[in-house]
Amino acid sequence: MGKKTITGKVQVGKDDYDKLTSLAKEGITSRSEIRELSDRVEYFRSRYTTAQKTISRLETELDRLKEKCQVFLDAIEHFPSFVRVFNERMKARIAEKLAAERESQEKAERRYWAKQYSHYPNKKNKGREHEVR
Repeated sequence: MGKKTITGKVQVGKDDYDKLTSLAKEGITSRSEIRELSDRVEYFRSRYTTAQKTISRLETELDRLKEKCQVFLDAIEHFPSFVRVFNERMKARIAEKLAAERESQEKAERRYWAKQYSHYPNKKNKGREHEVR
């Protein structure tokens, strides 16, 4: 690629010099890209490890829940109509409980806001305290 001179230095032609400089620039750019790709590999490797641990934990939890619910699963298999009625009754009870809680919360909010605005007179009560139902 180059010729050695009498002093021991290497003399290169313009084409060889241009080729060397472009290769050097490419090498510097490649180092940066390789570093970036290595960082990304490490990032995804850690995400994979985290996901693997999560999957393992969830599989263990699923096995525990299956064991805990085995009686119910057997009941579904052997007595499907009984389980269907049981589920419908439980859904109804839960819906009633949620409705009662929602009503209680709405009542508490109405009392709160009535108390907050009780000092404002309105046309109906003309300065009297606001009645709360």
